[in-house]
Amino acid sequence: MKVLFVCDDLKDRQTLKVILQDRCLLQYCAFSERVIEQIRSRGPDAVLLDISSGLEAVSALLAELRGEPRAPGIIVFGSVCDPELVTTLIKRGADYYVLKPYTAALLLEKLAAINQERISHPVAVVAETPDGQGLYELIGDSGPIRELRGSLPRLAETDLPLLLEGETGTGKELVARALHRLSPRADGPLLPVNCGAIPENLFESELFGVVRGAYTGAESRAGYFESAHRGTLFLDEVGELSLSAQVTLLRAIETQEIRRVGSTRSRKVDVRILVATNRNLATEVANGRFRADLYYRLRVLHYRIPPLRERAADIPILAAWFLQQLAIKPPLDPYPRGFAPGAVTKLMNHPWPGNVRELRNVVQRAVVACDEPQIQVRHIEFG
Repeated sequence: MKVLFVCDDLKDRQTLKVILQDRCLLQYCAFSERVIEQIRSRGPDAVLLDISSGLEAVSALLAELRGEPRAPGIIVFGSVCDPELVTTLIKRGADYYVLKPYTAALLLEKLAAINQERISHPVAVVAETPDGQGLYELIGDSGPIRELRGSLPRLAETDLPLLLEGETGTGKELVARALHRLSPRADGPLLPVNCGAIPENLFESELFGVVRGAYTGAESRAGYFESAHRGTLFLDEVGELSLSAQVTLLRAIETQEIRRVGSTRSRKVDVRILVATNRNLATEVANGRFRADLYYRLRVLHYRIPPLRERAADIPILAAWFLQQLAIKPPLDPYPRGFAPGAVTKLMNHPWPGNVRELRNVVQRAVVACDEPQIQVRHIEFG
């Protein structure tokens, strides 16, 4: 857990450090340090407040926190055993009031309860860019996913080609959609194309279009490049293309011109190219399976999307997100509303070779198998 202790007393800070330093990520700030901004930037799971800083200051902070879309759990410390004070603090948004002097066991118990609520309750954690545009389903709070979300606005500003590399199921198309939405081309079309699904003999007609009579039964139609004019063309699984198709694609990207099959006239197109692959294209180039000139043309900008095992802290958040999305649809009866602690542990310990897509499928199966308020260990099945 990430825990933020809001306190001006150095001695109290040292006491908490002894208790929590090996059990969570403990950070500090003073009441004078614009606490709300600290909470928004650091994203703690729990905030610890000391009533000695003043009931008025604590109450004002509680009121502000209640309006936050991702409010952390709140524990208030105090030296006064006053039921009326406790009732007031709970009504204003505190989760627990802990009387000083407290034991380490008591504090850890309260933090564990907050943590369990955080990972069991199906809340959506959707990142927001500074201008308020949601980054689709780029869900999570780990370092790698925060870095990804932070990089997207900068990568979206340009029209340069961008290569997205990542394992199957990591969310490459979600990233492409976020890039398009954040870009100056957001009002234009976004056209995803699975290169691995296009037969080699149809590659040119699918990408560039065809004129009537070009072959038996052919009618005039635009290809993917024309259809994505003034927008974004997302070429997924580009590593599956044959060498001859790679030559054709390279020319179109370099000239921003296409010619429909059967036509003698070239057409200018204005598209931003995003490509994705689950292969290591540098290795493919070294082995002669991918053209070096196309590789360097596509890799002007590059981003590697981390696999789920490198962002394990996001697993409970993603599982809760998928559970919430399923709850939006006509629910089963009874319908699970969270995960038992053992189920979360089982999810955290799995290596996730299929990444986020595999996690979604596991949650879907668990929902169907579960007839209890919480998904249990026995409902979690892999493979």
